[in-house]
Parts: sequence; structure tokens; C-alpha cells
Amino acid sequence: MTTPDQIGQATERGAYKWYVLILLVLIYIFGAVDRGVIAVVAESLREAFDLTDSQIGALGGLAYSLPYALFVLPMGWAVDRFNRTTLLSATVTIWSCCTALCAFAGSFTSLFAARVLIGASEAPASPASLSIIADTFPRTRRSTAVGIYYSGAAVGQLFIFLLGGWLLLHVGWREVFLVAGIPGLFLAGLLFFTTREPVRGAFDLDASDAPAISGTETAKRSTRETVTEIFTTASLRNALLANTFATGVQYSLMVWLVSFLVRIHGLSISEAAIWVGAGVGVSQSIGSLLVGPFADRFSAGDVSRLAIIPTVGTGLALVAGVILVLSTHFYVLVASLILVGLFAGFFVASGYSLILSLAAPDTRGTTMASAKLLSVLFGGGLIPLMTGAISDFVGGEESLRPAVLATVMLYALATFFFARSRSACLENESASG
Repeated sequence: MTTPDQIGQATERGAYKWYVLILLVLIYIFGAVDRGVIAVVAESLREAFDLTDSQIGALGGLAYSLPYALFVLPMGWAVDRFNRTTLLSATVTIWSCCTALCAFAGSFTSLFAARVLIGASEAPASPASLSIIADTFPRTRRSTAVGIYYSGAAVGQLFIFLLGGWLLLHVGWREVFLVAGIPGLFLAGLLFFTTREPVRGAFDLDASDAPAISGTETAKRSTRETVTEIFTTASLRNALLANTFATGVQYSLMVWLVSFLVRIHGLSISEAAIWVGAGVGVSQSIGSLLVGPFADRFSAGDVSRLAIIPTVGTGLALVAGVILVLSTHFYVLVASLILVGLFAGFFVASGYSLILSLAAPDTRGTTMASAKLLSVLFGGGLIPLMTGAISDFVGGEESLRPAVLATVMLYALATFFFARSRSACLENESASG
């Protein structure tokens, strides 16, 4: 049982809370850079190693997502039981070194192996970070904190597409990998030496929406039993499925949009990278920053109201994505790029905030690990591979257009499952009321 003294310790020093959040955001930014750098150098790698679209899809998807999937649940278990700041600082060090190793790859096989190491070492990153955030900020400010955190992914995309595009133009793809890997080493040191482990569940003593799993019960349960508990909660299960499709589509778009602009609209690689970074990266960052405070005010801690935001966000992203794929006018294309990023900021930040609020305090590591397992393995792994496979099957100069269109249509499934999650929350409220 968390004591009042512990709660006082957890809530003191407001500046420290924001320092922790900023540090976690910076780690997330460069994690997104390390994870997404393939999208910038995809065409260069295809030319350097004579790769097919399926191989590019595998580098951007399965090479990262499969090892991530193998490690994420055990790492979620570790997040629930061990010091999260120490665990996170160690893994940041590992994946940063692995990203730099990609610069020395001499073949598809060596690139694939380096990506495998990155995927395995990033497994505890989001579960640990979000668990720390949930125990650092109260429920009424949690969406704001999560929105700021997930703006890091968009800033990372902006960083890698703008700086990566410039480096690719002036130096080469190997240097892009080196620059992407270095900052994480410095951030890992700051996290380890300047932060402390927060009190678990300090802000959730009176929470009634999360499954009732106590710390003692969690310690006795196996990972399988805890995951079973998570997926038998209808609201949480549907939120996890919705998040899988929503983030999976977004991840696939970030893998393929540069190639899409190069092949379909005739831009150079560096021009396409800059447009994707500026269009999607900036707008997604803005969307994440805007939706957090709005979600806190709109929901006021009510998860059923919170679920409305990602439901609407994915529906709007579907419309913008279809316009993006079918557009032949450059300015319409740019506008739709911006809208896709903006709405992605809405549903990514609010979707993870929804999952975080539905999870029990002592199982947040496993819950977020389950979310990442689904979104990375099935969403981030299979959906980019599906996009590449459809492109190879269709063939021709415009094969990416139907492939990306099929990918965008999966936003409809995300909208459906977010709506189902809200319905389940309302049923729980009716039953308890």
C-alpha cells in the first residue's frame, strides 16, 4: 500500500517532473530516429544492395518488429518489477550502439542483423517510459504528459527526414546511421545519473476504471496470467486492437512515403525526405501537443470520453490518407500530408493515454508491452511488409499507389475498435453505477 508520505515524495518538485518528462521525450525522439532511419535511406539502400521492395519492407518492418516482439513481454514483466530508470538507461545505450553499427553494413544480411539488435534492445523503452510518466503525473494531467511524450516521435521523424535528407544529399547513407546513433549514449547517461525511480501507483489509489490487480497479486502471477487478465477486459482489449491498426498504418506510411513521392510524383530522395519530415513530422508533433491538454479538459479523467478522441482522429486520418494517395495536384498532396500527420498526433497520443488509464497501476509495464507487441509485430511489422508485397504483386511504375491505398484503408478498423472500446467503458460505468 502506498503511504501518504510516498505520495508526497512523488508529487513534490514540479520542475523535476518536467525534467524527467523532457528527458524521456528526448530519448523517445532519438529512439524514433533509430527506428525510422530506414525510411530516409530506403532508396539509397535499394540501389546500393540491389534490394526488392519486399526486402526494404522487411528492413523497415520485420527485422525490427520480430525481435522486439520476442522480448517485449518479458521486458514488460521486468518493468513491473525492477528499477525502470536503470533498465531504460541500459537499453538506450545498447540500441544507440546498434544503430551506429548499421553504418558499417556491407550487405542486406548485415543490415538485417543490426536491425534485429535494435528491435530487441528497444523492447522495454515505451513500457518503461510510460510507466514512469503514469507515476510522475496525476490522471488529470496524464494526457498532457503523454501527448508531449508522443510528440517526440514526430520530432524524431522531422529530425531524421530533414537532417537525414540533408546528410544523404551531401554525404551518404552511412553517415546518416552514425549521426542517428550517437545522441542516445549521452541521454542514457543523464537518465541513469540524474533521475530516481518514482513511486508506483501514487496517483491511482482511487482509480476505479482499471482492472483490480494488486501489486501482491501481480508478483505472484506469471506473464501469461497477467496478459490473460488484460485481454479479458473488453475496453482494454479493443483499445489495444485499435492502437495496433492505427499505429501500424502510420508506421507503414513513414516507411513508404518517401519512396511514394519519389516514384509517383517524381521528387528527388532528399526533396521527398524533407517534405515528409516537414509535412508529417511537424504536424504530428503539433497534433500530439494540442491533443493532450484538450483531452485532459474534455475527459476530466473519464476514460469513456477520452476514447472519443482517437475514434474521431483515426476516422479523419482515413479521409486525409485517401486524398493523399489519390491526389495528383502537388499542393493537395502537401495539404493531405500535413493533415495525416496532424490526425496521427491526435490518435497516437490519446490512444496510448487511453490504454494507460485503463491499465492497473501494477501491470502498466505488461499492458504497454502488450500494446507495443501488437503494434510493432502486427502493425509495424506486417503492415509495411504487406505494403511492399502488394507493390511487388501489382508491378509497374505506379505500383505503390494501390499498395499505400490498401494500407490507409486499415484506419477504418482502428476507428471501429476505438468505438468498441468506448462502448465497453460505458457499459462498465453503467454496471458500476
